[in-house]
Amino acid sequence: MENQNKHSILLEKLYSILNEFKKPEFNIEQKIYRKVRDFNSKHFKDEEFLIDSEFFYEETAFNLMEMIQENNLQGWEGLHYGPFFSAKDKNGNIVSNPHIRSITPEMVNYWEKRSSEEGNPILQCRYAGLAWDFSQKIKELKPNILVAYRFIDSTIEIASLGGDCFFNKLERALRLAVSLNDRKRIISARDAIIKYEDTYSEEDKPGTWGYSYDLLIGDKDLYHKVGLEKKQEDKIIKELERKLKKFSSKDLNTFKPHSVEHIITKLAPYYKNRSDINNMKRVLLIYKDSFLYGIEKNLVMIGSSWLEKIRKILFQYGLSDEAKKLESDLRSLQKEDLDYLKKIETPVTIPKEKVDNYISDLDERELSEALNYIAMFFILDKEKARDTVLKVAKEHPLSFMMPQSIMNHTG
Repeated sequence: MENQNKHSILLEKLYSILNEFKKPEFNIEQKIYRKVRDFNSKHFKDEEFLIDSEFFYEETAFNLMEMIQENNLQGWEGLHYGPFFSAKDKNGNIVSNPHIRSITPEMVNYWEKRSSEEGNPILQCRYAGLAWDFSQKIKELKPNILVAYRFIDSTIEIASLGGDCFFNKLERALRLAVSLNDRKRIISARDAIIKYEDTYSEEDKPGTWGYSYDLLIGDKDLYHKVGLEKKQEDKIIKELERKLKKFSSKDLNTFKPHSVEHIITKLAPYYKNRSDINNMKRVLLIYKDSFLYGIEKNLVMIGSSWLEKIRKILFQYGLSDEAKKLESDLRSLQKEDLDYLKKIETPVTIPKEKVDNYISDLDERELSEALNYIAMFFILDKEKARDTVLKVAKEHPLSFMMPQSIMNHTG
């Protein structure tokens, strides 16, 4: 009885700590996790801390992170959430914290129960999101649709509170509402996304705006299922056009060519898909001229790389004449790039005996046969080349993240 009372008192204390988090902020789940972890460390010795206790369920709930990219981690495939930490041991096995095996049906049931009891939208969103995500995989049961409703509704409420909600939560809420064909919640999520961007985006930070377009217009599947009102679509496009005009102006206080590029990735395909060739060409030429101006004013680093990218985009959109006009500017910049290159040499030793044998073998052949032999000798074996590339990519991944170019003496 005494242990039960102690257990209940500690659980109430933990719930009280959790409810201190009232306002959304950056990485809030990890901040809650640290509070829960510290609480458990303070009140439980290792041998007393029961793995199947509510305290462990709470610690695990906030030690999982939302995977921005598709989750293909071994054991976590298809899940929205994944471990905070994962790596491979010396045997190639996945080591993660938490481990997928630590998530049990009892834990998922607890999260579902908490999502129905909790009034704090930040906590409800986390519990409902987890319960919906893990029910099928861990319990092998279809999740309760009420859990989905709680997740969608609490996400929209969080967005209304301000702070860092992040669009991945709103996107998940929208996609879930679409999958349930819940028209009321589709509209609520749609409107919340537009309002959130209007209210909390920062104009000088491109990563904080453009999501309304990406989700509600750029995503063709969502576009047809969500159903934007015409005035909403017009507003989103007009706002992008306003930013385009501002960031492409020759006023150095507002001129931001990289923000122009961020806008072009939306407006160019938008106008192309609607067969509005004049506007498509207009925004692409603004993009081109912005970078030419930026290069001229030394506001853009490695100008040749940017011009080459722009040239390819112009070709992609059928503006071949405009793309060809860039070639002279591109060649001039490429010559300048030579001044930034540094020679890096790696000596390779070939045994003299091997070279002598190779030359002797050539001497014994007719000229035509020798030439064919040389060609055959230097043609890569497809399978060996593939294995070599995969090995190098695995051992030196950083080199494969950097673009590579072969340049002659003129750049």
